[in-house]
Amino acid sequence: MRQIIKGRWAILAIWLVATIVLTVIQPDINAILRSKGQQGTSSDSPSVMADNILKKMDTTEGVNSLIVFYDKDKISDKEMKEIGMAVDELRDSGKELGIADFIDPFSMPEAKSSLVSEDGTTLMVSYKLDKQGREVDDIKEQIESKIDSVPVEYYLSGEEFINNDYLKASQSGVEKSAALTVIFILVVLILAFRSVVTPVISLITVAISYLVSRGLQRN
Repeated sequence: MRQIIKGRWAILAIWLVATIVLTVIQPDINAILRSKGQQGTSSDSPSVMADNILKKMDTTEGVNSLIVFYDKDKISDKEMKEIGMAVDELRDSGKELGIADFIDPFSMPEAKSSLVSEDGTTLMVSYKLDKQGREVDDIKEQIESKIDSVPVEYYLSGEEFINNDYLKASQSGVEKSAALTVIFILVVLILAFRSVVTPVISLITVAISYLVSRGLQRN
């Protein structure tokens, strides 16, 4: 026991080093969830059902996705022309972006009635998205870089984008809940011990143990 007490600073240093190393080298759990798990849309949701139907009809690799252009005052002829130019640029960069099989009212006028709303405020472009091992946020950034010049609002939709937004919202909720829990526990401990130092040290000890155990578990 005396040896442990004498070497307390060395033991603390070892724990701190282990915590830092294991925290740094552990896998990105959020990235794993985005690529492997947590389905944001249920099997009976419209987007998933439509995607399953289209997969049976088409064997081209990729997930069916949409770009939705919107102007509450109706898309003007000038805006329509600029949207068409942006869609052409996407098509030309299809290999780089991992997108193909475009269905749009510009190259397929016969589909215009299905892709442009009756009031002229909304226009949709359908395409196949192949992630090619990329993060959805990276794909979104690449696509948006090609259509940022469009003078109307636009939205990227489809199963991958919906799941990604759902996961990010879930992560944000978990982080807020964790922060509130820590604050609540800290307040209770301060009231119980009538001291600030003791609760803080207790929480730091728990945090170190948690980080080390999670790092060991992932490795």
